[in-house]
This record gives sequence, C-alpha cells and structure tokens, in this order.
Amino acid sequence: GLSNTLLEYMASGLPVLASRVSGSEDLVRADHNGWLHEPGDPAGMVAALRGMDALDDGLLAAMGRHARATVERHAASDRVIDRLLEAYVPAASTAGPDRTEIAPKGRSYREVR
Repeated sequence: GLSNTLLEYMASGLPVLASRVSGSEDLVRADHNGWLHEPGDPAGMVAALRGMDALDDGLLAAMGRHARATVERHAASDRVIDRLLEAYVPAASTAGPDRTEIAPKGRSYREVR
C-alpha cells in the first residue's frame, strides 16, 4: 500500500527515495519528484542515493515542488473523497427511497456540502 510517510514527505515539499512497490510507484516519478529502487536491491538504493547527492540544491528544490504538486493533484483529501464517492455513490443509488443524494454527477462533494 501507499506509505503515509511517503505522502507526508512529498506534501512537505521533499523529493523521496522509495522502493518500487504498489503505491509508491504510482506517485514517485524517477528524477522528477524522487527516486525509485527495486525492493531488496541495496545496490540500486545506493545508486539512487548517489544520484541524489550529485544534484545541486536548486534541482532538489524543484523536485520537492514537483513532489508537493503530485500529492496535491493525486492524494489531497478532497480528491480522495471525491474518488471514493464516485466509486460508492452509484452502488448506493440502489439502496432505496431513504438514501440521500451525496453529489450530483459532475459536482464535487464540496460543492453540495
């Protein structure tokens, strides 16, 4: 799964080093907002660390900005809630007459709150 620590570092504007597993590989783009290495590959992790060390502060800062933007675009709470509602509201529409419409199609949950 996706590590909360990874999200927190990225949201703080820091590029990240992560193993290539489900979750991290969905958000981390090598040399854009962080680095990925294969799980169980210490040589790959060392190579990524050396690559990080070789970058100047300006490039690291730019990667950090990209990391934050990635989290804002894909993992901010309103985005996650909207995606959950998109998945569950259609199923709830068959729940019967007592159901409450949460968000009409094309509108986010925040617009109807």
